Amino acid sequence: LKVWDRDGELVLLDGHNRFKICKEAGMPEPDTTTIDINNLDEAIIWIIDNQRGRRNATKEQLDYNSGRRYQSAKRLEAIRDDEGKFATGDPQGRNDLTGDNATAKKQAASEGLGEKTVRRNAKFAEGIDTIREHNPELATGILSSKASLNKSDVEEVVNLAQELPPKKLVEVIQAGPAAIKEVVKGRKESRSSGPGSTPKPKQKDPSKAVVNAPMELWCDGCKWGFDVYLPLPEGITGTICPYCGGSNIDKREENWTPTEDKNGIQD
Repeated sequence: LKVWDRDGELVLLDGHNRFKICKEAGMPEPDTTTIDINNLDEAIIWIIDNQRGRRNATKEQLDYNSGRRYQSAKRLEAIRDDEGKFATGDPQGRNDLTGDNATAKKQAASEGLGEKTVRRNAKFAEGIDTIREHNPELATGILSSKASLNKSDVEEVVNLAQELPPKKLVEVIQAGPAAIKEVVKGRKESRSSGPGSTPKPKQKDPSKAVVNAPMELWCDGCKWGFDVYLPLPEGITGTICPYCGGSNIDKREENWTPTEDKNGIQD
């Protein structure tokens, strides 16, 4: 068994199956070998490097492991000084999902991948971890190639986590692949139609204020209910969903129940 001595506590790194077999058969526990490891990120890298040759690993599992390894390597790089020793204090990691990077190049060479692929794998891993937090079964299904959610959609979950209200993000992920794809599609269309990542409401003009009650609308894309004051200001002919950027909205149907209470006013 390969173990890591973490402050006097032995953490099993490799040999889980051998240990299980010995326990079930009533055999003595296998001998242990302590691996020289300083922290959790080094442990993650060691485990992934020693699992790289697994024959039963899916493409998704390999990509996830590659991404996790890169994340750990970047954190280690951030806390090493010029002599290769660990510096004191918290790591100040860098966001390098774009551009050349020595860590990505080194890992890409060892894995036989492109540098950009390694960085994409890191975003894929982050997306999987976000999904696992709210829908563990879906994350497992993706990694076992049993869920109908492709790598690009999983990567987009990282963007959704930054753009959607937290409660909405949880609802979308828990709803499953179809809901995630629908919202991802809406967000992509929204980004492509303007310079910003999210639609920005126009500043209210007091001279064009309307005092009548708002009309309740709903978005057919993300199923999100919101209010809008009508009539719209002069020169404005329509509105968009403030959550997914979709334009397929209509009056709320009598039998339609919004996924969230009325939230804000869209000009």
